[in-house]
Order: sequence, then structure tokens, then C-alpha cells
Amino acid sequence: MTNGKKTAIEVGNAEINYTDEYVYVGQLITLKEPMREEVKRRITNGWRSYRTLKEPMKDKKLHINIKRKLFNTCILPVFTYGCRSWIITKEIINKPATCQYAMERSILSVKISDKLRNCA
Repeated sequence: MTNGKKTAIEVGNAEINYTDEYVYVGQLITLKEPMREEVKRRITNGWRSYRTLKEPMKDKKLHINIKRKLFNTCILPVFTYGCRSWIITKEIINKPATCQYAMERSILSVKISDKLRNCA
């Protein structure tokens, strides 16, 4: 990866290829729209971890507090890893929040078309 002129680099008889992006210490490094791509990758990873735990999350017999703890310890950290280094924009704040709400609705078996009120 370079932001300058690409020149051929050889080690022994093998030429090293240039790449447009790579993952370093869990963070996506790229030159084009780095935050948007990183947030998209984090959301994808969050859904992937949610799908691995979908069976207990959709289990009607499992108490909601256990599901909440499972979500907070196994899925949410996948979303938020490295978020302290993100350059914050409205889009970057909204995308993970929207995804989290979608997962929470899925856990509670609530459709987006259901009319639910916020009441205690």
C-alpha cells in the first residue's frame, strides 16, 4: 500500500504485490474512505458473531437477561473494537446504532412494522 508512485519491489526472485487495504491489529487500513470501510467491516463482523449465537438468542425459554449479557459480552465488543480511533461523523454513529437496534429487534422477535410504545 502506498500513497505515492508504485515501484517494483523484489525480495530474492519474488516480486511483492501492492494492496489497497489490509487489516492491522484488527483495524482496516485503507486509503479510500477509511472510516466508512472500517464501520462496514465492523457491522459485517457483528452480524457474523450474532449469527453464530442465533440459536440461544432466538430461544424463547432463555431469559432476556441472559440474552442481554450474551449480547453485551460476545457481540457488542465485535462492533465497537477500535471505535475510539474512529473519526466520528453522523453516518458513522448511525450505522452501528441501526445495526444494533436490528439485532435487538431480532432477539426480541419484534418486527419493524410492529407498533410498540416506549412505556415502563
